[in-house]
Amino acid sequence: DPSTFGERLTVAIERRGLTHEALAERLGLTRGAINHWTNGRRTPPTETIEQLAHELRVRAAWLAFGDGDLAASAPPDPQRPGLSSAADGDLAASAPPDPQRPGLS
Repeated sequence: DPSTFGERLTVAIERRGLTHEALAERLGLTRGAINHWTNGRRTPPTETIEQLAHELRVRAAWLAFGDGDLAASAPPDPQRPGLSSAADGDLAASAPPDPQRPGLS
């Protein structure tokens, strides 16, 4: 199992069959930012982690912390057709608040 944010991001990008450039373009980011994150030089803000998780179709809690499964199998969310409630990228919905990780759920 990947142990760092950068390793998990790399796994998720490869799993989706995207390049760093393609992911950056889809999210309005720079390829350099994606490279910094995958190389472990920086970690993006919570909002960006949620956007990455949504685009990469993985759980935000897994992407941010390695918590749980990469993509949970959950029933479809009737308010968001085509997305499961556990895999929609929302950190706040995917994990309870953690006092050890301020600002992130």
